[in-house]
Amino acid sequence: MKFGKSCLTICLVLLSVTSGVAADKVRLATGEWPPYVSEGLEQYGAVSRMVTDAFAAEGLAVEITFLPWKRAYEQARAGDFDGTFAWSRESDRERDFYYSDPIFSDSMVFFHLKQMPFEWETMDDLKGLRIGCTLEYNYGDAFRAAEKAGKLTIDWVPKDIQNFRKLLRERVALVPLEAPAGYYILRNHFTPEEIGKVTYHPKAVRTGAYYLLLPKRLQESRKLLTVFNRGLKQLRQRGAIDAYLKNFQEGHDPKR
Repeated sequence: MKFGKSCLTICLVLLSVTSGVAADKVRLATGEWPPYVSEGLEQYGAVSRMVTDAFAAEGLAVEITFLPWKRAYEQARAGDFDGTFAWSRESDRERDFYYSDPIFSDSMVFFHLKQMPFEWETMDDLKGLRIGCTLEYNYGDAFRAAEKAGKLTIDWVPKDIQNFRKLLRERVALVPLEAPAGYYILRNHFTPEEIGKVTYHPKAVRTGAYYLLLPKRLQESRKLLTVFNRGLKQLRQRGAIDAYLKNFQEGHDPKR
């Protein structure tokens, strides 16, 4: 069905009145982080659905573009996109972005081979164990401080799958990653026999929230922030966020 110019104008005005933002589509950049966010998943993953539905609750459509994480961040910072998700909170990011209310929280844990008995309480317990880490990930203040103090032995790689290959070959002893993300990689890239060799310790390496970031250089960002937070609150009050997370976690973490 085709609409005339006057009808389109009316629709845009209605959207602007409802949301307080003078646009009918929010353009967001993100990267691959399956099963949370991925171009290959239905509705682009559970977190993408949360973001999309929060804006939809306020009458705004969302267009998501998948890019390498660093490029998504830099282009959003430059104002080429209205925002980017899902990022943890760091002080250097606050110079350039407004943070939304937390979209969701999850914990990072240590994966290891079942054949290796492993218990830990503090970073000091990790001495002598080679840890496979992924470049540009945030492993938390305690981990960062222990690394800086020379207490940790770390192998850095660009992709998570490389860490699991190293783990199965016993080239690293530990891989810190969120449990759903870890099992997603294992199920999609390794055999059932290989998966059966891997487990994780329940103690969290870090627990953190993830946010939508809106660039300070764009004039509409403050309004868009209010709109998103309002929509997110509606979803949370309806129990939709909890439902998304429950279905998501049960499907991707066999220990839950």
